Amino acid sequence: IASFAGNAITVGKGISVTMDAVTTGDMLYLDNGGATMTGDGKFINCNDDNTSKFSVAVNGLTTIAGNASGTDALVVTAGDILVTSGHIDMTVGDMTLADGSVSITDADNAASLSVVNNTVTTADAVTIVSNALTSGSALDITSTSTGKTTGGLVNIAQTGATTTQEVPSMTVSTSATTHASAGIASFTGNALTIGDAVSISANALTSGSALDITSTSTGK
Repeated sequence: IASFAGNAITVGKGISVTMDAVTTGDMLYLDNGGATMTGDGKFINCNDDNTSKFSVAVNGLTTIAGNASGTDALVVTAGDILVTSGHIDMTVGDMTLADGSVSITDADNAASLSVVNNTVTTADAVTIVSNALTSGSALDITSTSTGKTTGGLVNIAQTGATTTQEVPSMTVSTSATTHASAGIASFTGNALTIGDAVSISANALTSGSALDITSTSTGK
């Protein structure tokens, strides 16, 4: 319908629209009446030498070519990103919060947070660092459920058989304090009546110990 060419322009504006008094109107209105747009049709398509860099397609699908991983393709300086229904999918890359929190509220019978990294070998799959703690906890797990029947509140299971592992599946240690009330691990089950406070099973032991307690203290 209309075509504008200004190939020699280096500064200034190719198209300028000014509507200083607009209230409920639209400065730019694009209408594809009859919903005929399908396939590769676009409401807006911004190109560099016939290579699309930014486009808005059917149903508002917005595509940004971007530059490379680690460079900004979309910048929001203030405000929120709201997804009322749908997913946020990331195939490759990292998500970094420089100063913020993550809060998850879920209402379905599925895992609220799942971490899978079957490639990691020498690094840590999950790391929590809280160097300024005073009375808080680095990890706090609670449940007020009154209908629990099976399954542990915390379950650590290593099922891969190996003859080369030289460290325990779970290690708890501290060298942070000499206070008389401090400890490495504490178990409290004051409402327990018929169960076992601590249960250890090691049915395949040959020369090892189900429980090994040692101390090299010379001042005890």
